[in-house]
Amino acid sequence: MTWHPTNNRPPIGPSPAPAARPHAPMITPQPAIAHLDRLAGASQRLGWPARFCVQTGPRLLVHHPQRDDIHLTITVEPHPLTQDPNLPHYRLSTGPLIPCTNLDATLAAITKTLTESFGQRSEAVNDAPIPNGTTAEEQEKVDELLTALKRQGVQVWHGNATHSWWALVPDAMTHDGTREARLLESPKPRSLIDAIFKARGRHTR
Repeated sequence: MTWHPTNNRPPIGPSPAPAARPHAPMITPQPAIAHLDRLAGASQRLGWPARFCVQTGPRLLVHHPQRDDIHLTITVEPHPLTQDPNLPHYRLSTGPLIPCTNLDATLAAITKTLTESFGQRSEAVNDAPIPNGTTAEEQEKVDELLTALKRQGVQVWHGNATHSWWALVPDAMTHDGTREARLLESPKPRSLIDAIFKARGRHTR
């Protein structure tokens, strides 16, 4: 019997099963591994050890050089809004989703997370070695500038593995006039400070 709104009873029998949802597009293993391999090389050059884990799909583990238990897990997947496998993104285990084309922003997010997890932040500069030939007056000026930059949200530290000075600048200028996070490296703190001011479009005081 066909059921109409005027009938007293609904049709007898099980309700039809809902249509299955299509699976979200996935990044195939080979391109994902290529993106993760590129990120692994860049991370290791910054002093962050990285290794692959493939038991549950291609993923990268990047950890702090002094604490193996402080690490990030990174996968490659499409953006949840577009679901376009041709626009792959790095997914960090802490939540951020960053386009694979923006390697600098991904490295900045890794650096920020690992540094904060280790409890160093910008205070790590206090334990860093002072370059030979630096006078007390010069060092005092450097300390003043680093303190001012720290208050403005710039993170500065000395890499134990790379023996270089590093800065995570949250508001570096781009060619089109916008601002983005950028990593900077320099062998000495003074030259790093100059690079920070240049990246932010300002002059060293």
